[in-house]
Amino acid sequence: NTDYTQQDHWGYYNANDRPTLVPQETNIGSRIIVYPQGGNRETDAERTKAGVLKQITYPTGGYTQFQYEAHTYSNIAGTVVFEPTPVTETISVSGVSSEPTTQTLPLTVDRSVVALVECLCTQSDPSFPEPAVAGATLTGPGVNFTCSQEADREEYIFLRAGETYTRYVEADQLTAGVFGNAELTVSYETFDPQTSPPDIVLAGGVRIQRMETYETAGATPIVRIFNYNTQDDNGNTLSSGVLVTEPNYYYEIKQFQSTGSGGDPVGDRGPVTGGGSGYEICDFDVIASSSQVQLGLTQGNHLGYKEVTVSYGENGVNGQEIFRYTTADPYGDDGPCRDFPFPPCNSQDAKRGLLEVQITESSEDITVQEAINQYELNGPSTSHPGLAVRARIGGVSLEAQTFVSDYVTSEYNTRSYWVYPELSRQAIKDQAGATKTQTETTYQYNGDDHSQRTQESVTNSEGQTIVTEYHYAPDIPGSTYGSTRLENKNMLTQVLERLTEINGTLTQRVTTTYDQENGNIVPVQVDEYRTGEAGLVTTNYEYDDFGNVIQVTGVDEVPTAFIWGYNNTLPVAQVEGATINEADNEVNLTSIQTLDGEALQAELNDLRNLSGTLATTYTYDP
Repeated sequence: NTDYTQQDHWGYYNANDRPTLVPQETNIGSRIIVYPQGGNRETDAERTKAGVLKQITYPTGGYTQFQYEAHTYSNIAGTVVFEPTPVTETISVSGVSSEPTTQTLPLTVDRSVVALVECLCTQSDPSFPEPAVAGATLTGPGVNFTCSQEADREEYIFLRAGETYTRYVEADQLTAGVFGNAELTVSYETFDPQTSPPDIVLAGGVRIQRMETYETAGATPIVRIFNYNTQDDNGNTLSSGVLVTEPNYYYEIKQFQSTGSGGDPVGDRGPVTGGGSGYEICDFDVIASSSQVQLGLTQGNHLGYKEVTVSYGENGVNGQEIFRYTTADPYGDDGPCRDFPFPPCNSQDAKRGLLEVQITESSEDITVQEAINQYELNGPSTSHPGLAVRARIGGVSLEAQTFVSDYVTSEYNTRSYWVYPELSRQAIKDQAGATKTQTETTYQYNGDDHSQRTQESVTNSEGQTIVTEYHYAPDIPGSTYGSTRLENKNMLTQVLERLTEINGTLTQRVTTTYDQENGNIVPVQVDEYRTGEAGLVTTNYEYDDFGNVIQVTGVDEVPTAFIWGYNNTLPVAQVEGATINEADNEVNLTSIQTLDGEALQAELNDLRNLSGTLATTYTYDP
């Protein structure tokens, strides 16, 4: 219903009792525009839930129930509520006697953070045959970080708000001029709130608050509880929600008179926009029923959350997971889109909603697993220029006595950003918080003629470095593996060659050859070589006129036939150990296209006459 006015800023149901969508108030920063006859466009915490999914019932009799709550935010991109402040705290000692020199200091963070902990342990004279004592530790709830002269370290560690951690360094002196040095550095970002901490503001739409899954009716539910709040440095509870753009219903326009070659007879009024003859008569405040500024998105939603905590069981009795994401703070939309004539914003949505940290904690709040992801957010981008044109109130020519139009133009650029992962680090810890295994993966995208991933390097706790290289059509010379066909069709994402090395030794090589089959460019052969295995393992693919796979011949040259039905749109049979020709001898592949249900099944049952094969058949509900 286009006349329905019970809508909040984002179009969700609310309690507006006025016959208009023009809001009563619009905050434009420098002042608040008031329209007394305007409607209520604020979010209603209950009405915004209208039409949401409440329950899914499974064929087994189990079901999942959902509870929701309205979105909230405490941060609007572009209006800094919290200013990121880098903090670096370092303690260090040098040995001055045969007894270790030590320093112990507490560390407390007011806000839960992921900190980079680094230690550097050295000896003043590395050539001296006896090593000096040099070591550092950071310990506390769920944290047990240690290093020594033999093993300098750095590690990202989750520090919980309000907990006290202990920093300790020690070093001794072996003889005059030969002593140890120990340094421990903890780096993180915190936020300084403004003088008045922001409120938790409702926003349209809902988020999951609680899920209860019952395996059977009456069974004890599996409970998951979602929390979207965080705390500032003063201990205030805030929403971690970040709104991309605040709605703006207001703009200002000017009416003017044209005076030909003359000017303003009074002399105290501004010229026509852009200069020229004429002078302004009136300024108008215009308030519309829809936002003049595009509201922006974070992965499809009008806001995103910096932090989400999922508790398993009531009060986290079965542990919890903490997720941290990139948001419109600091990756807000930019450009001249907040001023008349309101061209499109330059969206940075590609940089938002990326998982940066995932932490798994036990029921005792001890970190048992964590993952940290880093992304390249300032990589190449493509510009898309445009021109926005919009008319506003004009005036009357004093000479010609005719209406004069006043158009405002604004050049703008929107950009397409290329955002990709650079590094991923996963660690599994014991119940004391000490790291047991750690895996670090780095990614490279250095193709000369494309932007696909070219290398993935994994370093694990066993000291192995596993490097996988990917080669695409632009990387392959000539027409090898069908590369020319792919390039001619601009098919540049298909991996034609994959090489895997472990500690510098090639262990696997996989190539995929593409060819044209019935007008379609498809993979026709995959060759795999593995160290220690004799020869190649080749898999061949055959297709029908519709691009469907009809036969795969793999290891030991054993074929598998695939039969398609429902006018060649759905697979209806898979016969392991038979060629497509052998299957065709048992079933008329043309006549089955119009069959369904029992009639189709009866025809397919003839496939079971093939000796030494395994046939699996499928039928579908309309």
